[in-house]
Amino acid sequence: MINNKIINKSILFLIVILSFLAVTNVEAQVRKTRKVTVVKVKKTPRSKVVYVNKTRRVRTVTTLPRRARVVRYNGIAYHYYNGVYYQKRSGRYVVVNVPRGVRVKRIPGSYRRIAFNGVIYFYAKGIFYQKVGVYYQTVSPQVGLLVQSLPDGVEKISIDNVIYYEYADTFYRLVETENGLAYKVTGEIG
Repeated sequence: MINNKIINKSILFLIVILSFLAVTNVEAQVRKTRKVTVVKVKKTPRSKVVYVNKTRRVRTVTTLPRRARVVRYNGIAYHYYNGVYYQKRSGRYVVVNVPRGVRVKRIPGSYRRIAFNGVIYFYAKGIFYQKVGVYYQTVSPQVGLLVQSLPDGVEKISIDNVIYYEYADTFYRLVETENGLAYKVTGEIG
């Protein structure tokens, strides 16, 4: 009798264990891929742009910061550190405008998250990004988007005798809003 009870309990235990093993709970990790929202941007030919300060500033360094990373885009090497992009030219590193489409894993912690017309932008040091998977991709901002400030290195330009501010090939108009002055994206040089 004791043996039957032990056998019955053993069988019951095995049935319970087997029922847990037989039920396979499959959970798939859904990968959400976000596509970059491509926007049509007003492009102004560089030939129509007049720089108010006749000598444009060129920022160079002889050595890069230790943590600078190489980012390749269309076969061109860019050195990236803390939101600034460099290219090696004649033994020096020149600060350059980054082309749209470059992807980096980190953007400066001082970024601003901006929602505009249903699109989320990350604005850091004058560059607009969108999140694509684990990367941040440089993108063109939509015309009409407002930012509160522009980074150092902004250039004052004139297009058809109208004053704008240009940074990284995006140009802005200084506008008054209910919250004070802001810079409104009005197009790109291209």
